Amino acid sequence: MKNIIINKKTPFDREKNDIPLIKLLIHTESFHQAIIDEELTINSLIDLSQFKFLNIIFTPTDSNDVIKILEQKGVEITEYKQCKDFITIKSRTFENVVLMGKDLDKYKNNLVEGSSVNKIDLFTARNNYFDYFVVSENDNFFKSKYRKSKDVDSINAIDLVRILLVNLGYFYVNPYYKVNEGYYYLYRFKKLFFNYQYSWSNVVSLHGKNISEDVFNQFDSLSLRLEMICRAADKVSFYDLKYANNDTQDNTVYHLGYLIMLITGVFDDVAWIITKLYSLKLSNMEVGLKIPSKKTSTKFYNKLHIKNIKLYEYLTNNIIQNKIKMVYPLRDTLQHREFMKGIHYLEKSSGYEKNLYRIPKKVVDCIKVFSKGDLKEFGIMWCDGNLYYIEAHTFVSNLLNVVTEIINNVLALIDWKEYLKILSTKELEVLQQTNNKFNQGIGKFLGWCQEPIYF
Repeated sequence: MKNIIINKKTPFDREKNDIPLIKLLIHTESFHQAIIDEELTINSLIDLSQFKFLNIIFTPTDSNDVIKILEQKGVEITEYKQCKDFITIKSRTFENVVLMGKDLDKYKNNLVEGSSVNKIDLFTARNNYFDYFVVSENDNFFKSKYRKSKDVDSINAIDLVRILLVNLGYFYVNPYYKVNEGYYYLYRFKKLFFNYQYSWSNVVSLHGKNISEDVFNQFDSLSLRLEMICRAADKVSFYDLKYANNDTQDNTVYHLGYLIMLITGVFDDVAWIITKLYSLKLSNMEVGLKIPSKKTSTKFYNKLHIKNIKLYEYLTNNIIQNKIKMVYPLRDTLQHREFMKGIHYLEKSSGYEKNLYRIPKKVVDCIKVFSKGDLKEFGIMWCDGNLYYIEAHTFVSNLLNVVTEIINNVLALIDWKEYLKILSTKELEVLQQTNNKFNQGIGKFLGWCQEPIYF
């Protein structure tokens, strides 16, 4: 029998028994003030360092205040150590060779003006041992020529840890308390689509009074699709972050296709909720959020204009319409037209190697209306004439931001106060207590001991 060698170039190719699952190098000095101020994201990274199946190393610092805080929180303090012919980074339980050399001091100069990253830090980060180099987003290092794809800010670092752990079945609120997959995705859905809970509480309280069975069922349908969106997005990112090959490409396309169908389904849910909530008299074909390209309005919006002017103005805004429209050429590609194709892309000069996926030009045209930055920031990594290719993880992260923005804003613009007038004072008090509990923290709302570290 032949031995099968599995390529594990990325942490996302590791399995549960491949400990540590991910190895992060945190640039301590760039987070100096954040550590002292105990900011949320750096505290989460500090807390993650206590998980036995992760290896999170903080670079050496000369700040006694920072050292004291890190020690109090159980972080092992590191130092750069000059050995005979080489330099290492060393803590009580960890040591790794950084480079061959005899003069440690000459590597302590900063590389970029306004950046706290010095030469020895960068040599350490470029060591093959570490998966990612985590630097404060406020550090000028990110604007320099030295930045590579494995260099990330703290928010992205936590998200990468989250994607890896939940796809391996690790749903830890803290190192000593875990929940199951269902609870994780309930939390994730409520965290991203935070205005749903308030709307759902209203619908439940008003059900059978001035909220119909149809509206109740449509809200229930919306919640299921929103949770499935969270699941599908996690899967797209997980497979896209694996080493690029045919298997990971196929799995990414599979979950990306499902995600797109769910998003258009959610837009349909929202359109039907509005139609039924405001009793808009429309045929099935007239219900929808998207305004056709050759029209300035639809019967749906003409009737909504009379019922809720603020919601009408939001949804018909040109930027919001382009955010809605960008999804439909993708759906058409997946359902009716030439199917989405993936390619194995390699940029020899930088070593960038990924699976990329072709998307219709109409998607890019919509994105250009509302995203004025570099298209790469939205995940559009390469263009060949009118052919555009996306990096799925980055693209889906941005797409998810678009969907959460639209859903949260639409739900916030429903004039619930008019509907709630029918409730008694006692019923309103109970409703307010539920909303107050949710606002105190989703973890607490779900009965957990604390808010989760990386969810």
